Amino acid sequence: MNTLPAVEDCLDLYLRIHDHFGTETFTRERLAEVVDHDDDRPLRRLLELLVAYGLLDRRGERYSVQCAPDDGIDRWRAVAVARAERLHRLVARRESVTDAATRDDSLAHDGETFASVYVDDTDDVDAVETALVDALTAHPACDGVVLRAAGDLAATVQRVADRLSAHGVERRPWRFEKTATELVGAEKDHLEFRLYLRRRSG
Repeated sequence: MNTLPAVEDCLDLYLRIHDHFGTETFTRERLAEVVDHDDDRPLRRLLELLVAYGLLDRRGERYSVQCAPDDGIDRWRAVAVARAERLHRLVARRESVTDAATRDDSLAHDGETFASVYVDDTDDVDAVETALVDALTAHPACDGVVLRAAGDLAATVQRVADRLSAHGVERRPWRFEKTATELVGAEKDHLEFRLYLRRRSG
């Protein structure tokens, strides 16, 4: 148990969350007020770990407790099994669409080059923005980024792209415009959705 990253801090925070919110949803900002965290970074990390451990669920910007401390072991086991099955599907999906040919750090499209940013269903806009900055910092000559995700996450990618197109990147003077989308893959259950964002000036 003590080999799990920050597990004691995570458990303390989980119990405080349950005591205050029960099974109601909450935002990170609301939680920061409750636990009186001046620095957002440690709280963000603990929330990410709690989601990874399966103790919390995240939908967009909102979190909720997946299992209450007094829930029976069957409930905890069901959540753990569902999470393992989901991870297995994600690994199978990623393996099938990101072989040596498609796992490149950048892709060419319509004569332009785009740095790859991979998106999964646990990513929020902040996480994608961080990955985007890293990708373009590593590949400054690229014309933009291509957001890549499993085919059934197209709506999530579109929502993130809309936010980036409207507001840009907080830490950089970059603006983006959506230029194209495509669905790639030979089998309907193993498709990759790609959305191209061209970097523009101003």
